[in-house]
Amino acid sequence: MHKKIIMLCLCAALFIMQSGLLSADDFNAVDEQPIETLPEEKIETSASKVASEDTPTSDRNEEQSLLKQDKPDENNKETTVEENVQKDVKLSQDETALSTYYQDNKICIYNYKQLQLIGSGKPVYEGDVKGAIGNGEMIFIDDQPITYSLNQDYYLMQDIEFEKSSLWYYPQDFTGTITSYKERKEHVLYDETTDTIYIYNRYQLSLMQSANAEQEYVTTGDWNAETLGIGQVYTLKDGTHLTYGKAHTYVLASSFSIEEVTLKAAALAFTNTDQYPSVYDGREYFGQVVKTIDNKDYILIGNQKQLRAIGTDTKVTEPIWEVYEERTSILTSWQVKEDNADHPIRLYYPGDADLIKFDETFDWSNRELYAVKNGEHKLGDRQKLDGITITDATKCYNYYGSKLDVKQKLTYDATSTEPINIGKAGATYSNTANYIIFRDIYLTEDGTASGATVAWEPIENFTGTMIGQKGMVEGSNAIIHNVEINQTDAINQKSEGIFTKTYHEEYGIGFFRSLASGRDSNLQFSDEPILVSHITLDTVQVKTTTKSIDKNVSLIAGVLKVLGLGESLKDDPKSFATGALAGVVKGNVQIDNCQVTNLKGITNANNYTGGLIGYVSGITKYEAITGLIGGTLKTLSELLNALPVLGLGDLVTFLLDGGLLDVGSLIPIGYVNAVITNCSVSFASGASIIGNDYTGGFIGDIRGSIIHNAKVITNGDSEIQGTNYVGGFAGRAANQVIAGALSSLGIDLLGNFPVNTVFLNSQIQGSGKLNVTATSTEDNAGYAGGFVGSMSNSYAIDCSVKNLGKVSGKDYVGGFSGKADMGDVADINESDDDKQGLLKLVQGLLSSILSGDKNIQILNLVGMRPSVMTGIEVSGQQIAIIASGKHAGGLTGYAGAVQISNTEELKDDTKTTTKEVQRVLTKNNISYTYDKKGK
Repeated sequence: MHKKIIMLCLCAALFIMQSGLLSADDFNAVDEQPIETLPEEKIETSASKVASEDTPTSDRNEEQSLLKQDKPDENNKETTVEENVQKDVKLSQDETALSTYYQDNKICIYNYKQLQLIGSGKPVYEGDVKGAIGNGEMIFIDDQPITYSLNQDYYLMQDIEFEKSSLWYYPQDFTGTITSYKERKEHVLYDETTDTIYIYNRYQLSLMQSANAEQEYVTTGDWNAETLGIGQVYTLKDGTHLTYGKAHTYVLASSFSIEEVTLKAAALAFTNTDQYPSVYDGREYFGQVVKTIDNKDYILIGNQKQLRAIGTDTKVTEPIWEVYEERTSILTSWQVKEDNADHPIRLYYPGDADLIKFDETFDWSNRELYAVKNGEHKLGDRQKLDGITITDATKCYNYYGSKLDVKQKLTYDATSTEPINIGKAGATYSNTANYIIFRDIYLTEDGTASGATVAWEPIENFTGTMIGQKGMVEGSNAIIHNVEINQTDAINQKSEGIFTKTYHEEYGIGFFRSLASGRDSNLQFSDEPILVSHITLDTVQVKTTTKSIDKNVSLIAGVLKVLGLGESLKDDPKSFATGALAGVVKGNVQIDNCQVTNLKGITNANNYTGGLIGYVSGITKYEAITGLIGGTLKTLSELLNALPVLGLGDLVTFLLDGGLLDVGSLIPIGYVNAVITNCSVSFASGASIIGNDYTGGFIGDIRGSIIHNAKVITNGDSEIQGTNYVGGFAGRAANQVIAGALSSLGIDLLGNFPVNTVFLNSQIQGSGKLNVTATSTEDNAGYAGGFVGSMSNSYAIDCSVKNLGKVSGKDYVGGFSGKADMGDVADINESDDDKQGLLKLVQGLLSSILSGDKNIQILNLVGMRPSVMTGIEVSGQQIAIIASGKHAGGLTGYAGAVQISNTEELKDDTKTTTKEVQRVLTKNNISYTYDKKGK
């Protein structure tokens, strides 16, 4: 009892002392809610546990006094052995409770509010460790309160998240230490899932607090103060680089260091910006040639050398540096000498994307792609400057790759000997890669507007992505000037071996030969569309004069025999399809915002000719046929590898033609439209498009595809001329035919498969008259229309022809359409009696097409739908519709089965036609409002 009274007196004295020393105004109260939660084991030993609410007041005062170290009581020096034991126990409890707040002469920091108090001189309270600043009892050592002073040492007990509303700044005039309570084994710098950057040193802290934080890049070496700014810049999923911007979450790592060091990045900050221009054309740095956007890698195209390399599989190369090095003897290592005036560090190669002339100082226009011609110096090779060989030399040049310094400037990397070091490694100019064209390009000798045009060699079998982004601005078309294509040689489809990659894939003529979804041996194709977007071809002329296909398949004759195809393959007539942008578009293909301007003319000695594309079709999806054709599957795979052009044509027809596949094995599960949106063809004055069958100002022949917001623009009088099926916009439009076991599955083809062709809000307009001529003189021939030569189960909605001149042909001639009638939907009769005869009929399909028999009945008809013309306009000053034979009309020459109406009638969604149109648009994510203007 005597001792308890003494302790109560001590507590009273402590209270008086506290009241005298501190008032409520002596510390700036911050938000009472804690950020960080004290670790469970710490909470259990804290003074707040000792002084619980269940403890009587007198006992709490006794126990809380343990926060001060006990001193001998001068007024009561007599103590018993039992009292000494009790005193030792209390001292042990004192140390345990105190360790929550103070260990090794260091204040323990658990949360952001405590962090902000460092250097403030304010006392430490019990509640501080929970973020309840100033709550509870004050913490004492030797009768003195512990304070957050500038010369105090501190422990960081755990990672601490920054508050965005109030940044913590390193205290000025701080002389204490801040160290980690526990050793940290891992150093996570950035967590992309939570967008969290971890701060490990005061230099990072300065970067995140600087006015230029949004431009300060995070590099892989930043966790270590010495290597700050060294390493690779973090690239995010959207392709941008990570910076110390304000939007991120920041966490002060428990191993945060205040140590001052010499930054290695500063020592490596070789000034080299005078080696290249300051113009990046929208890229993040000079020489950038690969960019990652949304986890997709794009090769950046800035000149015609790159453009012409697409499809060659040539390696992509970043900038390369010529670096001077010395060594004192052959026994010592080479050292870079940056300050040697006689041998300055030089940008040896600017990177693939910058092989152009910027000005008189920076002109790399005569350089070849490094992977094509390296200038006799390979990456990592040394060029001796003394000695007999490099072995005994002490001076040399070495050739290194590039990196970005802390300021995101291009510099050399003395550890890099790979073509790509900054961007995603391994990129090649393949026909499956993804590209962004970020500059306008001239296809001339010197790459300038004044240079002589150099003919374009079309890109073969492109299946990747190509996007124009001039200046890297999304939606800004890149222009490719002076596109001249001359197909005089035979179409090359030669195969020179099964087990080698010596084959050719010439299929169509245009800037791209083909954009086609190739099937594999199981009849499958990629779900990711081939995409061409925001490309403008300017000053274009295309000529196809050859009528031959070179298909030397002698080396694969054995495979052909196994497949029952004899020793030869028949020619596919669409191999000659010709257009400015592409000869053939087939399958899962999307083309948007592409233009052809100043079209000088297109001529084709064959079928399928269009101002933009020669032939367009969607593609049928089938269930995989693995195992259904037995042992021939491997053989077919070998054939497709040896002659991949088969996959671009009608592989289904090929299999049926050879008897390799029973039609009952073909299970169609869907149909994918080719979609062309916001594209246009603008004629030069007096330009013409001349072909044989299927010739159009925009498309030659289109099946089961969608054209949306497209234009043909005349500048002076223009001519579209062909033999049969000729139109100002399209030669022929038809639904696609589906082959397979449809009825047995109960599939309603028209209700589930969008096989129709749709022209939506597309026009022919301009200052000059447009004349359309079909030259055939045969019976039941011609099919000429101001907009389309012939429509079969196709829809034209809010389409118009303005300034129409003369439309002429033998039969079926109209101001809008020469003929508009039903289409046909095919099903295979699977009865045993008909299988064999039908299979023979299908086997003869390819040869029948080649023979030009337009009346061939490929498949049995099971259902028909009319064509639709709604919201159609035809206008002109002097319109002449001339048929030397039969069927001529101002709107359509022959309306076999067609619905003609105002577009507003399509607002009634109970009508079959509205449902059919909407089905096609919905499947392709196209939104359209039906009214008179098509807006």
